[in-house]
Amino acid sequence: MAKRKKRPVGCPTTYRPEFCDYFINATWEEHYTDKEIVTTYKDGTTMEKTERVPEPPIFLSTIAYKIAVAIHPKDKKKQRSFISNYRNNFRDWAKKYPDFGNAIKEFKEYEVERIRVNGSLSLYSAAFSIFTLKNIAGWRDTQEVKHSGGIEVALADRIKEARMRANG
Repeated sequence: MAKRKKRPVGCPTTYRPEFCDYFINATWEEHYTDKEIVTTYKDGTTMEKTERVPEPPIFLSTIAYKIAVAIHPKDKKKQRSFISNYRNNFRDWAKKYPDFGNAIKEFKEYEVERIRVNGSLSLYSAAFSIFTLKNIAGWRDTQEVKHSGGIEVALADRIKEARMRANG
């Protein structure tokens, strides 16, 4: 009797190598653009100035949406299902396909850099930049506390003595 081949469990993967390009292409975008603005006054004089216009922040969920549309171009329900579960899909793909994992790492560095640069140039609001970087980049507030004077360890000594008495 011939042995039966085992079939893989679950659905076949929807991963395609070109998904890495979605992340890589996003990292080539500039953080902001310089826009020439010409103002013409009633008397006919003009004034030219350059204004920096920030590019909108781009997040992992933005790329997930693009990939969902690529996988399911006409099925909105499947797109929503993919987007609601993209973190698990991306984690699994990153483990199985090292190029995908590297593309995500590079993208995350770029994501943080764009918010940091535009925030420091005041192109994004300070509150948005700070809170977003705290959430996605692990930034934390730190405080330096200078202490003058001594530290009393009387309580610690009393606890140590009580333990010694209890242990005999």
